[in-house]
Amino acid sequence: MSTIGNFVINGDTSSVKLVFFYNAQLIVDLEDGQIEGHELKSFTNKSYYAFEGVPFAKPPLGKLRFQAPESPEKWSGILKTTELKHCCYSITLDFERENEDCLHLNVFTPLLDRENSSTKLPVIFWIYGGGFINGCADWWPQYWMDEDIVVVIPNYRVGPFGFLATGDLAAPGNAGLKDQKLALEWTYKNVHLFGGDNKRITIAGQSAGGSSVGWQLLNPDTKGMYRGAIIESGSPMNTWAFQDKPLNYAVNLINTVNNSLGDLNSTEILNFLQGLDAKTIDAASAAASMKTSLPVIEPIHSDAFITEAMYELFDSGNYTQVPMIVGVNSEERITLASNEGQLKKYAISGDQNLPSLVPENFHYKTGKTAEEVGERIRTIYVGNDTFENNLGKYIRYSSDHRFTRGVIQQGKLMSKYNDVYFYIFSYDGVAGGVNITYPDADSVAHAEELKYNWGTVPLDQLNELDQTVHNRMMKLWTNFVKYLDPTPTPDPLLQNLTWEKVSETYNFLNINASLSLEVNPKNKFFIGWNEVFEDFAQRPFKTY
Repeated sequence: MSTIGNFVINGDTSSVKLVFFYNAQLIVDLEDGQIEGHELKSFTNKSYYAFEGVPFAKPPLGKLRFQAPESPEKWSGILKTTELKHCCYSITLDFERENEDCLHLNVFTPLLDRENSSTKLPVIFWIYGGGFINGCADWWPQYWMDEDIVVVIPNYRVGPFGFLATGDLAAPGNAGLKDQKLALEWTYKNVHLFGGDNKRITIAGQSAGGSSVGWQLLNPDTKGMYRGAIIESGSPMNTWAFQDKPLNYAVNLINTVNNSLGDLNSTEILNFLQGLDAKTIDAASAAASMKTSLPVIEPIHSDAFITEAMYELFDSGNYTQVPMIVGVNSEERITLASNEGQLKKYAISGDQNLPSLVPENFHYKTGKTAEEVGERIRTIYVGNDTFENNLGKYIRYSSDHRFTRGVIQQGKLMSKYNDVYFYIFSYDGVAGGVNITYPDADSVAHAEELKYNWGTVPLDQLNELDQTVHNRMMKLWTNFVKYLDPTPTPDPLLQNLTWEKVSETYNFLNINASLSLEVNPKNKFFIGWNEVFEDFAQRPFKTY
C-alpha cells in the first residue's frame, strides 16, 4: 500500500512520495458496522494504526444541507478505511477530493488493545483551522504516535455549507460546529475500540480550530465528554469567528448565483440553495464580493448550539470548565511585512479612516463615536504619530486586533473558574517556515508553532535548536494531555520550570529558544485595549 502526500518545508509545498507498508488487516467492530484500517510507521519507525475516512454522520445532502448532522446509517460488510477520500468544500481552495459527502474522521492509535482497560491511552481530539472557510482532516500524526496518545481528527463543514444561516429556524446555523460536536460524541462512544480512554479526552485546535474549541466549551451538551482543552491562536471572541447578521450573507449568496430572483423569505432562500448543485454554491462562495459565512448566535430552539453572547458566557462561568492551555504566537500577522507596499496602503487607510480600526460588533456607549474610538486605538500603538510612519506598529495592531486581544481576554475570563496555562510562542525557527522580520514588530507568524507538534518533517531533518523546541513543545503538550499539567514534575528538558497558571497575576510561559516565566502578555497593548472597552463599549459583549 502506498500514499502520496504534500509536505510543507520552509514555506514551500513539495510533492513527496511517502510509502508505508502494513502487514495485517485490522478490523474494528463499530455499532454502525465493521471498518478495516491499516498499519503505518512513524518517523521513528514505530508502528501505529490508522483508520481514515470513518463515517460519523449521514452525508449532509439534499434537505440535510445547511442543517445539523445526523448519525450515519448502518452499513453491511467491512468498510475499508485506509484513506480519507473526501474533504469538505473549501472557499478559496479547489481540489479533487472536495465533496459534500465529507463527514468522516480519522483515528490514529499506537495501541489496539480492546480488552485491557488498564492500558487505555489518553486522546487528543484535534480540530483543524482554516478561518472557517478551508480545511481538511488530512493531518499528519507521526509526532504524536511516538507519545502513546490516540489522535482523532474529524472533517467538518466550512464556508456556506457549514455556517450559512438565515437568522431564524429555516437554517439556524452552526452546522460546522455541530459536525464537530457529533464527531466528539462519536469519539467518546467509540474511542475505547481503538485503545483510547474516553475519560481522558482533550479537545484541541489552532486558529479557527482554536476558536472552535472555545465554541465547544460554550455548548453544554458534551460536558463530561472531555477533561481538558488546548486553544492555539483562536477564540469565539475574535471578530473573524462570528457573524452578527447572517441573513445578509445568504441573500448575497443567492444573488451571486442568480440576481433576478427578487426578494425571497428565509424558507425560499433555503429551498433555492438546497436545490443547487454543490459546485455552484462553492463557486459562488468564492466570488470576490462575498464575505465569509461564520458561526452565529442562534435563535432559541431545542437543537441550538449557542443562544447567548460569548463574552458574557465566559465572564459568568457558564461554559464547560476544564483545565486548559491557551496561547498565541508573538506576531500573528507578521506576514503583512512580506509586501511592504500593501502594508503601507493598509496603514494609510487606517490613518485616513479611523473608524476602520474599531472591532466589528463594537457596542458603543451612548454618545461615543467610531472616530474617537479609532483615534484611541491608534494611540495605543503610536501615541500622537501615525501608522504610516510606524509600519511595524501597524503590524502589531493587526496581530492584536485579529488574534491576540480576544485570546488573551478569554484566558483572563476563564482563569476565574479553571486552570489556564497561557503561553506566547516566540521562537523564530527554520521549521516554522516564515522568515520575516520588521522593525518594531515581533517575528513569529500565525501557525508557525504547528510545525513543532504537527510537523511533516522527520526530526532528524530539523536543526539542533529546532529539535529542542520540538521536544519541548511535545513534552509540554503531551504532559497536559496525560496529566492536565504541562509541567507535573521537574524536567531538565523543560529547564526544571513550573508553568504557573493564570491568576490575579497574568502569568504566561514564553516559548523561545529557551523557556521563561513572565507576566502580562502583550502588556501595554492589552491594557490599552481593556481601557478602550471600559471607556467606550457597553455591555453585553459578544466579541472582544
